[in-house]
Amino acid sequence: MAYPTPSSPTPPKPATSSKSPAGRYDVADAPSRFSLRTVVVIAASLLATGISLYRIRDTFRQDTPPPNPFQELVKSNPEYAELISAVRDRDYARVEKSITRYPWLVNFTRSERFGPVLMIAAMTNQPDLVDLLIDRGADVNAKGTWGATALHMAALRGSADAVEALLHHSANVNAKSDNDNSTPLFWACRGSREMFAMRGNHSAVIKALLDAGADAETQNRDGYSAESIASDDIAKELVKHGAQPRPPATQPTFGDMPVGEHMWGFGFHHHSME
Repeated sequence: MAYPTPSSPTPPKPATSSKSPAGRYDVADAPSRFSLRTVVVIAASLLATGISLYRIRDTFRQDTPPPNPFQELVKSNPEYAELISAVRDRDYARVEKSITRYPWLVNFTRSERFGPVLMIAAMTNQPDLVDLLIDRGADVNAKGTWGATALHMAALRGSADAVEALLHHSANVNAKSDNDNSTPLFWACRGSREMFAMRGNHSAVIKALLDAGADAETQNRDGYSAESIASDDIAKELVKHGAQPRPPATQPTFGDMPVGEHMWGFGFHHHSME
């Protein structure tokens, strides 16, 4: 007797679910669009809490680089940006062309970050540009970053040629900066003990400032003397010019100027007085 062959059982259909195997909802399973009412409610809630939609967007755009300050300057003040670029490039002809076309640029400043161009010429030790800018009307004693003059900046960097040029144009040798009421000599002593010392001629700067009448006993508002923050050889030179020897400062402060931040990264060390 023949028995009928049983048919193969039909496998059960998997249960449909809007969840992925990992238990999370897949993007493909999400609704294709929200209702207009839902979008309006979400937007109103965000605005009510003061959250900027643009800020939320920028938060998630991790690949967006931060704005470049100089590029922003190019957009807002292209003539000023061109002059700064020419000074940085040490291009005398471009600088002369720029200030001839726009004479007001010699004393223009947009912010502390981009002060008068005389500051840049002085810091980068370009005496020919210092002469040109001052001859065209630049204020030799104008203040920029941290309320410092071009002489402060040149002294900090050890830019001896620029210091000579500024003194030739009657720069105030004992001008006080706004950050801690200190003089160019004090700034030169600071520069002699930190990163600018390796590429500057601070000894020549100190000599020029002392010859021009700088006070060797000068102190800043926080009570630190120039001698106490200077390098070994400059500290000894200041003592020869009447400064009182003091214990070396290992953690000096400079008013409201942050220590250890760009561009003021200090590397102070002890010096000995023999």
